[in-house]
Amino acid sequence: MDRAYASYAYTSLPTAPLPAEYKTFNVSAVMNSSTTNISASEIEDRANIAGFQKLEKTAKADLSVYLKFGDFMIDGAEVKERVDIVKDKAGKETSRKYYYWTVITYSFSGSMRLANNVMGKDLQNNVLQSASSKFTHSSQEYVSRAEAAGYWNNNKETIKSQLLTDAVKGRIDHANSVLTSAYGYRQSKYSYLIWFQGEKKHPEFELNNKMIEQLKASALLIKANQPITPAIKESFKPVIDYFNDVKARFNKDEKADKKMRYSAYFNLGFIYVMLEDYDNARIEADGLFANDYDKKDSKDIIKEIDYAQGQMKTNNMTTRHFVNLRVPADML
Repeated sequence: MDRAYASYAYTSLPTAPLPAEYKTFNVSAVMNSSTTNISASEIEDRANIAGFQKLEKTAKADLSVYLKFGDFMIDGAEVKERVDIVKDKAGKETSRKYYYWTVITYSFSGSMRLANNVMGKDLQNNVLQSASSKFTHSSQEYVSRAEAAGYWNNNKETIKSQLLTDAVKGRIDHANSVLTSAYGYRQSKYSYLIWFQGEKKHPEFELNNKMIEQLKASALLIKANQPITPAIKESFKPVIDYFNDVKARFNKDEKADKKMRYSAYFNLGFIYVMLEDYDNARIEADGLFANDYDKKDSKDIIKEIDYAQGQMKTNNMTTRHFVNLRVPADML
């Protein structure tokens, strides 16, 4: 059996959901003097809570994100050296070549506070980056120590600017991930592994590959911000019927038949996960286990079921495919 992938979309639900009336947020950033090469407005533009409407920082919002970045410090720039030694077959050294590069050590600080303006309290107050934590950046290798030293000595301001910009953007992206994971509604795309008959001489090759292509096409119809409609479910029916037929036809207690049944159970399990039919997904996982060929893979199906159902239970929801009413349609 060969591997393929079926991609679909869903809404990743928050771990600490807020009431439905919470719909808006704004962002304010404060920069210290040494971080002025990246502006507060750039930081504010980059910050986000997926699934919420972003307002100007002067507007009244349900949530407010406050970001602060402290001084950016270069703690050192050191030239490093390594040597390549070439030896002949007898182990005698015939030549050596030296290489040099510069390692820059730097640090900065950052913090994030999320205020619940409705309740008048903070939801989060986190250190994004501690000044005591050090980062390093290495240059390319040079053939002379002078060139390696010149990398830093001749380009200090440019390098500092780029390092700071990348570091701050990375911390903002981390803050976005933390906030969206806790409170947001991120539209996620995911690709499930599926198995198909890749042996052209196999009698099932053509039909099996046709059904795999239909599976992939149907999976793409499943959107994060739209319900799973009867029409979408109907598009999967020929594929589901086919894999159920495979289980019935390849019924011998032989490895070749077990492999075909394995692919059918496996693919059906993830089809039902995508369709949010978790009862049938568990049935397929149990069937895969009982088939006794790579039966441990049944745990992969169960893991996806438990993850999806856990998200929905936390949010008191029955689906991860819906129109997000927190964000106006023209802003999606």
